[in-house]
Amino acid sequence: MATLGAMWIKICGITSADAVAAAAEANVDAIGFVFAPSPRQVTPGQAAQLAALAPPGILRIAVAQHPLQMKVDEICRVLKPDYFQTDVEDLRELKIPAHIKVLPVVRFGRKTPSPLPARMLFEGGSSGDQGPGKNSRVRPGSARRRGEPGE
Repeated sequence: MATLGAMWIKICGITSADAVAAAAEANVDAIGFVFAPSPRQVTPGQAAQLAALAPPGILRIAVAQHPLQMKVDEICRVLKPDYFQTDVEDLRELKIPAHIKVLPVVRFGRKTPSPLPARMLFEGGSSGDQGPGKNSRVRPGSARRRGEPGE
């Protein structure tokens, strides 16, 4: 049986200074800013203002789903995220700046990419879905440390 790596924690859907403070107090590894249609959607400018409130060491993740290249360019220019997260299929067409890492999303119920990305986020069939394929597959008792996803 394979040994589980350390748990990596990202709080997604940050929309307020209070949420940034709570994430920092919880010692999370990353905070996510949603650019896909969602009640938690922010603009790149709002995300940049909120990201500036986070202490050093917390990674900033741009969270998108099927974005146009023009939107990717704006998000990367304004927010300057550490990671860009979107569906693995989107990454075939998009040009993410070389200095920004990608966090591909593999979704429950869709074709599994082969080979699997070295680092990825496993999501339910749609973002925000708490059904099978999301939290039901998280194993309790995993160790946790600050670091990069997949380290």
